[in-house]
Amino acid sequence: MPSCSPVLSRGRQVFRDEDLTDLQELLTDDFGGCTYTAGVTHPLLEGTWRDETGATVRDKHVQFVVYASQSEETPAYFRDLQERLQAHGNQEKVLMEQATVRLL
Repeated sequence: MPSCSPVLSRGRQVFRDEDLTDLQELLTDDFGGCTYTAGVTHPLLEGTWRDETGATVRDKHVQFVVYASQSEETPAYFRDLQERLQAHGNQEKVLMEQATVRLL
């Protein structure tokens, strides 16, 4: 289940290094591990979107990937995490993506 957490939004720091470390530790504790983009000073992911005035906003993101079982509890866990991250970072949206994968 990949998630993108903004590191910088409109030039403002959203999640500090300590926040990202806490998230990494949470996902490792809850799922046994995770993969994430490192190097917050120069993240691998940037995104743009148009705000309500039509201005283009550029954000920088860190991405976390978690391989989780497809149980009934998993979507609820990530919906709750999404809400907590949005509140903590004062963000309108923290993206969560669910994809079915087959590990070989």
